[in-house]
Amino acid sequence: MHCSPSRGRIATPRLGNPKYFDPDPAGSPSTHLHWAWGLGRFHRPPVSTMLLEEVRVGDRLSSAAARGDVHEVRRLLHRELVHPDSVNRFGKTALQVMMFGNPTIALELLKQGASPNVQDASGTSPVHDAARTGFLDTLKVFLDHGADVNAPDGTGALPIHLAVREGHSTIVSFLAPESDLHHRDAEGLTPLELARQRGAQDLVDILQQHMVIPL
Repeated sequence: MHCSPSRGRIATPRLGNPKYFDPDPAGSPSTHLHWAWGLGRFHRPPVSTMLLEEVRVGDRLSSAAARGDVHEVRRLLHRELVHPDSVNRFGKTALQVMMFGNPTIALELLKQGASPNVQDASGTSPVHDAARTGFLDTLKVFLDHGADVNAPDGTGALPIHLAVREGHSTIVSFLAPESDLHHRDAEGLTPLELARQRGAQDLVDILQQHMVIPL
């Protein structure tokens, strides 16, 4: 409903021609329906209905982000004013399910205030997913907007651990100066030890260049 500041009237949903309800029906035009305070005819929707609508909006934004549909993401954010952290029916935000090969999607969401450090039930954040899938440009966008590369997931792994496991040398090179290379995952391995375990000499060389002996 919408209150008119000039006449103090509240517009109902448009069913045919707009109708108004006047708090003081005396003297009101006969074309206006009388305001029915206390009669139970007009009330706020139940909380469950409001939450369901929020989820539907979250589904639309997440779906557009997952498809890589930049135009629709922009429309939802700028014209429908959908919150960038709206969750879908699975409890995920658009940034968590986006097409990671499309940094423009990430940028649009982050510029509108999406949290770059949101984590799912397994502790995985968008920066974990970008490191695992090897999308450097998207990873750079995340870091430019405050993503924490030293937040572990549920297995204790940092994003750089995932990049090492997948053999993404460009991602390892990018993350190494920003990461805590002495951090150990749930298996007790640092990124360097993980690289050695996997026989990835190119990654070992990269990580050794950035190792600092702790005091």
